[in-house]
Amino acid sequence: MSDKFKTVVTTQGLEFLNQAIANEKDLLITKAVASSTAYNSDSLVDLTDTNYNNASHDQETMLNKIEPRGDGSLAFEILFDGYDVRYDYTLNTVFLIAEVDGKERLFAVIKANQPQYINAYEGGSRTNLQINFALQLANQNVAIKINAAALATLGDLDSLKEEFVERIDGVRNTLDNKLQESKSELENKLLQAKSTLQVGISNTEAKIKSYSDNKDKALNDKFDQLILDHVKRLNERIATNNTGFLLADRNLRNDFEKRLGDEKRFREDAVNELAIQLNNLVSNVQTLDRNIQQSFYNKRRAPATWTLDRTTTPWTIRFDNGCSIQFPEYANTATIYGYGYGNISNLPPDKFSAFPLVFNIIRCAQGVITLDDFTKKDGDFDYWSPTTKVLNPLQDASKYDWTNAFGNEGTNSRSYKRKPNFARVMYELGIWSDSDVESLGAVRR
Repeated sequence: MSDKFKTVVTTQGLEFLNQAIANEKDLLITKAVASSTAYNSDSLVDLTDTNYNNASHDQETMLNKIEPRGDGSLAFEILFDGYDVRYDYTLNTVFLIAEVDGKERLFAVIKANQPQYINAYEGGSRTNLQINFALQLANQNVAIKINAAALATLGDLDSLKEEFVERIDGVRNTLDNKLQESKSELENKLLQAKSTLQVGISNTEAKIKSYSDNKDKALNDKFDQLILDHVKRLNERIATNNTGFLLADRNLRNDFEKRLGDEKRFREDAVNELAIQLNNLVSNVQTLDRNIQQSFYNKRRAPATWTLDRTTTPWTIRFDNGCSIQFPEYANTATIYGYGYGNISNLPPDKFSAFPLVFNIIRCAQGVITLDDFTKKDGDFDYWSPTTKVLNPLQDASKYDWTNAFGNEGTNSRSYKRKPNFARVMYELGIWSDSDVESLGAVRR
């Protein structure tokens, strides 16, 4: 960016360097101040604290990086975060401020050869400006340093990312272990229940067989006795030549046939009843199996972390609770899904962001972003398209009319009337409950 900016150490700044050398101290650059005040290139070296104090101070930041080069120069990096901009301004000059004897003094000036327009941050997109420059030191006996807080913040970003990923992996492993333990426990209970019911079924089958065998023997014995009684009576009639009892014999035979039929029907009814009981036992086993499996899935909760799957079209964000989400209107738009978005530290930690969208989801799940925040917010929902799709949702969004689920009336218009789509997704992911979304204006169908 050397063609866009010119860096000059002022005469005053050179005096501070010589003073630091004489005192064998380091020179600390504390901050960079962006200004819309413009100067001629020839006058930069003569600028002093008075010029700095009389100039506009539109934005401040700390230097992010300092690195020595092989040629003896020092390379610096400045980042003006667009999130900090409260009004539009044109950047013409950057003042580098050093700490001298406990006071802030002008050390160097960076002139924008091509003035940079910086727009105010209003909750949507923002303009970040990064400036890289180098200083050649004639005397190597003095070291120039920058604010350690800035170095720690950005210099340790990679390690913080690694720690964040490690913590996510730890949470994921813990959840996986818990789910596996729960699943194993339920499977053991299911096996025990099945075993108990199988024993019951076997006992019932044995009882049916025993009952059937006993009834067969009892019926056969009864049948034989009836036959013997009937033969005995016939012999008596024949011996006495008493034909007058033939009618009684016929009645005896009819009574015998009726009693025999009653016994057969009784046995058939008993067998049918036991068969029904057996079928009920089998049905109970199947119902218990389904309930136990369902109870496992009912243990799912709101998401705590996610992974990005770019093998699908559209891309898929997969959460640790089994749900997934896709944004078909932005099938593979990296910023929407957060792919390659390394500037996480620049996102407001407790507010909505226009993108990436997944950070808003997790912050709501953590309770960092509240229902009240959503109710009052009137922007940053531009990318929550009605085509946004939750896969394997925890709750059924179709039972609600989401038209007016935007909290306060009038806050829906700023984001193309897409605010209710966010409420619907929070409900499907199990983050917001029935009472939550109803308080926002969702109406049960």
